Amino acid sequence: MAVVVVVLLGVIITERGGLLTALLRVTIGRLPARWLTFSIALSAMTAHVMSEAVTRPFAR
Repeated sequence: MAVVVVVLLGVIITERGGLLTALLRVTIGRLPARWLTFSIALSAMTAHVMSEAVTRPFAR
């Protein structure tokens, strides 16, 4: 449980600081065209997890 709390706090801090959003933009921008669909799907899943961590950090 302590590891989960630490990871959630780290995600919240980096998301509020804009680091995760910047990393997603850079990652998608540098990929070849054949990886575009996979990278968008992966980015969407990552963004979903980030939004859950920011909006409900300690909900059960």
